Amino acid sequence: MPLLEINNITKSYQDQMLLDGISFSVENNETVCLLGPSGGGKSTILRIISGLEPAENGQILWQGKDISDQPAYARHFGLMFQDYALFPHMTVFENVAFGLRMQKLAESATESNVVEMLELVNMENFIHRRVTDLSGGEQQRVALARALAPKPHLLMLDEPLAALDRTLREKLGEELRGLLRKMKIPAIYVTHDQQEAFSIADQILVLNEGRIVQSGTPSEVYSQPASPWLATFFGLDNQIHGKIISIDPLKVSTAIGDFECACQKSDFRPGDLVILVFKQTGAEMHNELETKNMIKGRVTETIFSADRFKTKVAFNENIIFEFLFKEEYGTDQVIKIWIMPDSILCFGSNA
Repeated sequence: MPLLEINNITKSYQDQMLLDGISFSVENNETVCLLGPSGGGKSTILRIISGLEPAENGQILWQGKDISDQPAYARHFGLMFQDYALFPHMTVFENVAFGLRMQKLAESATESNVVEMLELVNMENFIHRRVTDLSGGEQQRVALARALAPKPHLLMLDEPLAALDRTLREKLGEELRGLLRKMKIPAIYVTHDQQEAFSIADQILVLNEGRIVQSGTPSEVYSQPASPWLATFFGLDNQIHGKIISIDPLKVSTAIGDFECACQKSDFRPGDLVILVFKQTGAEMHNELETKNMIKGRVTETIFSADRFKTKVAFNENIIFEFLFKEEYGTDQVIKIWIMPDSILCFGSNA
């Protein structure tokens, strides 16, 4: 039995559907990430689970028991907000101790618990510092310690790293994943940042317009997005319309050439209109041994990115794709590349 089960939750606001039949579960020690664009209903789900606002329909089950009508304080769930919600007039110690004192824990136990949590987030040396004197990353650590101090049954984090710069976000994201594993706390993590979700989550739920449009492990949802919209959301923008000309192997005719694809779908038929998506990492320079999936284009821009070069290649006036190459190519250079069949995604035109 899952620890937490969300069954068919719905919620509307001013006659607009915010959540439409949301269902998922969280297993013991699992981190589930709600990923999607702003306005998709992610934060509303957290507020409903925590008991801060009601759902219109559906159930919230904890260890098989319906807690939908249970008040927030009785659920013993932790919630960390995007803005941290720290008390500016309190010290680091007082902020972390706040929830423990609300539980009327003995002061000696409170003190030892606070020290333990601050050591976990490497903030023990800031125990008497006022939170207004801390950097954004330090405040984030204090907020996390405060959320963890009461030892919640479930921890929910709402865009906890959004206010930090990319480098610090990546560093703290890795630390957070390790911390959740170490404490064995199930968690629900909300973000709009794909890379952040991939690095932290065991399971990803992609939300759009109040619905879960895909779920799975990070590698599953990225390597096999369920629709062209999801491919675009994951940054897979190399898309072109085409028509199926054969099934075995799957071959598609497009405005820039014919392509053989490794993907197979049983409902495809010759003549069907489809959308092809070319992954950025799916192109290699011309290999004389290859006779299929060859295409010629003109380099329009090259940008160095870590150990690769982001290279924009124009195939005609209207179609410009971006690929990642190990070598740098000059602007206006004409190159011939091979598109790997297993790097091409194929969707029905109505997907």
